[in-house]
Order: sequence, then C-alpha cells, then structure tokens
Amino acid sequence: MTVIDPGRVELSSAASPLANFELNRSEVSGCKIVTGLVTLSAPAATNTNVTIADNLNSTTLPAVITVPAGATSKAFTITTAPVALSQSGTVNATIGSTTLQRNLVVKPMGLLRLTAAPTPVVGGKPVEGYVRLECKAGPGPLTVTLGSSNPAKASPVATNVVVPVGVQSTEFDVTTMPVLSRTWVTLHATVNGSNKSKEVTLDPGAAVSPASLRFGNVTVGTTSGVLSATLTNKGATSYFINSITITGSYASWFLQTNNCPSSLIPGASCTIGIKFKPKAAASRSAKLSISTTASTLLSVGLSGTGAAPP
Repeated sequence: MTVIDPGRVELSSAASPLANFELNRSEVSGCKIVTGLVTLSAPAATNTNVTIADNLNSTTLPAVITVPAGATSKAFTITTAPVALSQSGTVNATIGSTTLQRNLVVKPMGLLRLTAAPTPVVGGKPVEGYVRLECKAGPGPLTVTLGSSNPAKASPVATNVVVPVGVQSTEFDVTTMPVLSRTWVTLHATVNGSNKSKEVTLDPGAAVSPASLRFGNVTVGTTSGVLSATLTNKGATSYFINSITITGSYASWFLQTNNCPSSLIPGASCTIGIKFKPKAAASRSAKLSISTTASTLLSVGLSGTGAAPP
C-alpha cells in the first residue's frame, strides 16, 4: 500500500484513470450534505463507473457514479444523519484496482443563530430570545445552555432550553433591569460545543427630546417665543424628577417653565418650555439639565444669538 498524501491512500500503484478524489469538507454536522468529486487523468473514452463506499453509519451515498464519455470528472453528494457523538471514518472512490481515500468526521449539530428582540429596549422591559439549530434536532432532544455577560442587567430566565426532536428552533425569555445610562449586555447560547452570541442594548427609562433647541436671532431687550422639550417615561416603573434647571455660564440668558410633576408614571410625559432673552448682541449657549432617578443627567443644548436693535 503506497501513501499518496495525508488523508488519501492508493491501494495499487498500477496506472489508473482515477487521478484525484476530493470532499468539499472533512468535517460536517450530521444532517448536512458533503459534496464529493472524482477526477480522471484523461477524458473518459466510454462511460466509466466509479465505486463509492464508506465505513460510517451516519451517511448515505451512491454505491456507483458514472463519469460520462468525454468528461474528466463527476460530482456526487453524501447525506448525513444527526448523531449524538462524533463519528470518524473514510470515504473511498475506486476504479479497478485503484482506490483513493478521504477522511470524514460527522459531528453533532450545532447552533445556526441566536437572536433577541427588541433591542434596544428600555431596561426593566422583557426581551424574547430565539435559538435556531443547524437542522431539526436529532437523534434526540438537544439542550441549549444560555448565559449572559452581565446577569445583573439582563439574563435568560432559564439557564437552558430544550429543543425537541424534529424541531429546529425555540424561544426563551430574557429579564432586563433598569439602567441609568445606555448599557450593552451579550447573551450566549451553547450546544454541542457550538457557540453563538447576541448583544442587547438597554436604555434608561427617562428620555428627553429633542437633543437641542436653537432660537436663532432675537433682538436684545426682547424675549423669544417658547421652544419646548418633552421628558418621557419609557420604562416599566415610575421615576422621580429631582430637578429641572438651566446650567452653564450663560444660563441667565434663558428662561424655563414646565408642567412636570414630582414623578412620572410609565408612558407619561411632561413639557418644559424655554425662552431666550439675550442681554447683548452676541451668540450664547447653555444647557437644560434634568435629574431623575431613572437616568444619568439628561440635557438639551440651548443656543441663540442676540441681535442689535434696529
């Protein structure tokens, strides 16, 4: 027996029209397809039969393939079945006394994807996770292990989920906690050594919009009309409003009024009205600063230009 190269063995050194035999992969998840290709050393003078065989019990493949007259190669497929443990074996292609051999490993199926929605999500609201296997579960049910990079902020309700035989995907619940600023948490899922991850973005329950108010030109000695910002509770629980102020070196150029209560219930909002009263012919800016128990300090940029009287 003469070794041709690693993974391929020729059982006879006699001249043969069989020049090469390849598999498109040497390792495959049970339930996936492998493509084989036999190549002759010259175009076939007549239809040429190639015997195909293997020693794996999780595969199905043709016993014989035919390279048509005038052709130099022929492809074929190997189908595999789900396995509980990895199986290693060989696939052989034979013409006459020449056999070429390739190694093949059929392994337990893994994960195709892990998803989670909605994201971004306000901390404290639920998220639905979803795992999908490479194929329908087999030969028995598959247990997917779940985890989180920051369980204190977002975590699957259960540590694992079982995908029944013949089913390819399943859902799971994720609990999130309130956050004071945008936070990123990575969810993990593992089965048969196959890992997938998905990042979930958590937002604070308190939000203000728009991000800025621009008053343009306002004559010195007069006061602009009102521009408004809206403070909203997007979370699942009420929060307290600690303070609403205008900050910055030129805070006195801006006036603030609001109809906000001491606390906002989920889904509620209130309005903050701002006016610009320039004290000189110059451009000035400040910030509307809002402190709540549901976020870090929120702010809205304020700007305006004092125009000289006509």
